[in-house]
Amino acid sequence: MKLLTANEIAKLAFTKFLEKTVEKFTEKGLTIIDELRHKICNKLQANLKAKEAINAIEQGDESQLYRLAEYLKDAMDNNDSFAAEVQNLAKSIKAEKLQKNSNFRQINYDKSTGIQNNIDAKNVSIEYKNIYKSSS
Repeated sequence: MKLLTANEIAKLAFTKFLEKTVEKFTEKGLTIIDELRHKICNKLQANLKAKEAINAIEQGDESQLYRLAEYLKDAMDNNDSFAAEVQNLAKSIKAEKLQKNSNFRQINYDKSTGIQNNIDAKNVSIEYKNIYKSSS
């Protein structure tokens, strides 16, 4: 599996605070997200600008995510064991992401109408079909 970028790792670690990136994870995945976030916060606690970025992200400011990713990348470049730990945690989180495997399938006969809705935090899918078949 390829290595994740610092930006991807930061986004995973702070996904709870960013409404636009909220995805569904298992309970185990949510626990690992917390662990990853704490590991990053502990590593970057000496960097005041990183702490400011973390505080802003926790208040919902997604624009600070890129800034935090830069600090995270520096920390990962300077500490191979830290980099390996956060990579492993991030990969574990991605493995715990809930997959949405729903399909639209509907069979309509004789002037029937079928409507199917599929709504989640990111997407809205609506399929509407009128079927006009004569029953001869």
